[in-house]
Amino acid sequence: MTRFRDLSSSRKLALLIVATSAIALILSSIALVIFESIDLRREALNQISTTASVM
Repeated sequence: MTRFRDLSSSRKLALLIVATSAIALILSSIALVIFESIDLRREALNQISTTASVM
């Protein structure tokens, strides 16, 4: 941690901004994967129901 303490204020601020952006990107990616998996399951169920009603 002494390396972080030795950094200038502008470097600390830049590091904080990069870390915040990375966390936001990771969280939004996780949310996108969850949404897509739910949507895929719903679409597959809808397609199977449509195929079953035709038969």
